[in-house]
Amino acid sequence: MYAILYRQNARRCQMRSRVSRLRRRGKKHGVVEMFTIMDFEQVFARFDNKCFNCGTQDRDLQVDHHVPQHLGVPLTYQNAVILCDKCNATKGTQNPEDFYTAEQLDRLKVLFAQ
Repeated sequence: MYAILYRQNARRCQMRSRVSRLRRRGKKHGVVEMFTIMDFEQVFARFDNKCFNCGTQDRDLQVDHHVPQHLGVPLTYQNAVILCDKCNATKGTQNPEDFYTAEQLDRLKVLFAQ
């Protein structure tokens, strides 16, 4: 019981840290980020806690901007994708059309429409 509570609390602390980091980066790019811990949890659930690109659950999963932040687009539920650390580093600041396949972009359109 305590182990479960500890894991849940540790995950919440990690999410709080990510939210703070996201807001700091947003200010740097002139974007107001209003993403919350609850938004993080909903995005992870939408992607079944798997990397959208490679499908792994083993690596550190991260919420990524579908359209890059440096283009002035804030992180919203409709602009959030789950990627593992390796795929996120590979994507970098590329536009979605340059990184994802046409099939993946079609799947994302369906997910974003929900």
